[in-house]
Amino acid sequence: KSSSSTTTSPAQDDNNIIQSIKLEPRTPSIREFTRPSKVDDNYHPLGEGNFSTVVICQHKTTNETFALKIIEKEQCAKLAKRQHPNVHNEVMMERRILTQQRMPDHINIIKAYH
Repeated sequence: KSSSSTTTSPAQDDNNIIQSIKLEPRTPSIREFTRPSKVDDNYHPLGEGNFSTVVICQHKTTNETFALKIIEKEQCAKLAKRQHPNVHNEVMMERRILTQQRMPDHINIIKAYH
């Protein structure tokens, strides 16, 4: 009779509960996080730009807190038509830089996901 052993990732305990999303080998889904919407009373963005907003979000399972940059596609399209035709290139360049595997260690960036 053979016994099989299951292995869990370092972020999970014996009950397969995620202890920290930062230790997971996978990229987390946006559906795993809660964040206030613009109509909520507790909506206080950390920063706003021409086409993006940075808000605080929380992982539903681990309750870890993160900063989430929300890029409004509709706002990008409007901005590209009116005054800033290179806005899509800027967004793609920022995404590429932040998600590079060789991203230098920085005290304010834990890990960037796309």
